[in-house]
Amino acid sequence: MRIQTFPFMKACALGNDFVMVPGSFLPPDQEFKTLSIRLADRRYGIGCDQVIYWYELDSPHSWHVRFFNADGSEAESCGNGTRCVAKFLMDKNNIDSLQLQTLGGVLQCHLLEPHQVSVDYPPPFYDCTVDIGFVKAQPVYVNVGNPHLVCFVEDNFDDKVWGPLLETRLHQSHSGYPERVNVGFATVVEGDILNLRVWERGAGFTPACGTGACAAAVAARARGFWKGDGMVRQQGGDLTLRFLQDRLVLEGEAHLVYRGDYPL
Repeated sequence: MRIQTFPFMKACALGNDFVMVPGSFLPPDQEFKTLSIRLADRRYGIGCDQVIYWYELDSPHSWHVRFFNADGSEAESCGNGTRCVAKFLMDKNNIDSLQLQTLGGVLQCHLLEPHQVSVDYPPPFYDCTVDIGFVKAQPVYVNVGNPHLVCFVEDNFDDKVWGPLLETRLHQSHSGYPERVNVGFATVVEGDILNLRVWERGAGFTPACGTGACAAAVAARARGFWKGDGMVRQQGGDLTLRFLQDRLVLEGEAHLVYRGDYPL
């Protein structure tokens, strides 16, 4: 008896890793949450922070993309994952730009170098008036297609305690905001450099978060720490953020690690 399988690709950006699956190979009634948990498991599956499913659209150089966290919850967008799936699709189709449709909006992606990809984000929404219970954090709520709470803190701040607590606290005090948010802890290093740690919904702390870096950049400008473009440093590496009129551009690495076939 032949075992039914589907193809997958493993990719990585700044230590943030992803399993990418062509959605067209999955049965129509496939349980995406269950499958994503299975694929993301680092002992019994392939192992990753997020699972990405992509679908080719009728429009040229355009794909629809869905992101699922390791706990099976669906995310609207993912900066590092977007660069990875864009890198794979551009290499596969021998093109240097494409468009990805996500729950968080339409993203334009461009290949800058063999392993460097840029992503154009629509105008972000931010709010500096949110209250999370301690003033020193200077919190800013930012939505760059998915929700983030950015807190400006000192290097010795206990983010391991506050990360999971703040994931749901914003909604409790401000019911109009999402029930769960990604939580970034940013420290200003220089005029145009931030250090950042991000507690991601459904994944916990990861070596890097692309949309978290975008949110931190927006928050830094909103708080007056940045005047122009800048760099966000995370455990996995650096990301460059540029502001072009009403657009936010994220630039960083993306690598394809390996590919294989997975049994259903």
